[in-house]
Amino acid sequence: QTFAFNKIWTFSHTGNTARSLARYILAYGSGYVLNWLLLALMVDRCGYPHTIVQGVAILLVALWLFVLQKYWVFPAPLAASAQNKAL
Repeated sequence: QTFAFNKIWTFSHTGNTARSLARYILAYGSGYVLNWLLLALMVDRCGYPHTIVQGVAILLVALWLFVLQKYWVFPAPLAASAQNKAL
């Protein structure tokens, strides 16, 4: 349901649904990997408290996923992008 809500409501995407879904799955997979890497590096290697690292990781992964969804998963059509830049 988050895919549908983000596609329709958040990003108003009208492009190819199958491609967007595949990219969405890859984006969230990368978010899990990023979260795991941050924990492995900062907790296991550097010794920082896991609660603080996870708190920061939540913010970083959320930002990462938003950027991926805005520009890669649900990109604006090229014509709309050109119009917005002209304004």
